[in-house]
Amino acid sequence: MPAQLQRPHGVTGVELLVVLLVTAILATAAASAYRQHLTRARRSDATLGLLRLQGAQEQYFLQNGHYAGADEAALPPPTGLGLAATAAGHYDLAVTSTTDDGQEGYVATATARADGPQWDDADCRSLTIDAAGRRGAATAGGLADAAVTARCWR
Repeated sequence: MPAQLQRPHGVTGVELLVVLLVTAILATAAASAYRQHLTRARRSDATLGLLRLQGAQEQYFLQNGHYAGADEAALPPPTGLGLAATAAGHYDLAVTSTTDDGQEGYVATATARADGPQWDDADCRSLTIDAAGRRGAATAGGLADAAVTARCWR
């Protein structure tokens, strides 16, 4: 009677390596997508901060007859806006006074903090809003167009 060949039971080393390789590839893709999601989610800190600053500017204007400038932005109310950074601290807020066709105005800017995680967001390094509600945004390279603004403010 011929001896039957016995097939080994279990998983071979090659099969195990293939499974580990596929798992590593999937984990890398998932981690990258998660980082991108966090970056986009933290942009809402900038948009919310600018909208809060816009509301504070309108209140300041009603009380004082003019918009707060750069010097008053960080001062506590009623002498200022009390807003130097966004709520989560990912962005610094700044105000620049403007005059457009004799109308007093301002441009508020939220810029990613150099020591924070949003500094790596090269697509939306800074976001702006002015007294008329016009929104803007710029990349780390300084590109500021309608497509950048739409992407950053969504």
